[in-house]
Amino acid sequence: MSRIAERVAAKFLEIEAAKLPTFQAAQAAIMALLEKERWKVTRGLKIPYATSPSGELRLWFKAQAVYFTEVPDPRVARHEFGAARTLSYDLDIRTITPEQFLSLVTGHFRSAR
Repeated sequence: MSRIAERVAAKFLEIEAAKLPTFQAAQAAIMALLEKERWKVTRGLKIPYATSPSGELRLWFKAQAVYFTEVPDPRVARHEFGAARTLSYDLDIRTITPEQFLSLVTGHFRSAR
């Protein structure tokens, strides 16, 4: 076996050893923390979501991405997935803890606090 093939095999074994949780498991952990932090969490829908305590920010959880919508006054405007934008193109929720995710969201959006 060549050195390159050995390195590739070793890297593959390293990756296999450090299995990431599924997106579904990571999403469930994040939603549980958000609910604990007084966010309104809605599960069991085609696109589950969590709404901040102020109602101004909503996070939409798709299979492998998180989207958001913001409305200035939730009594007047509605959150609609059609207006949602991706939270980040390089965010992999499997690689961070729920606490890190919440910190990222509250650091980026004032309406999440």
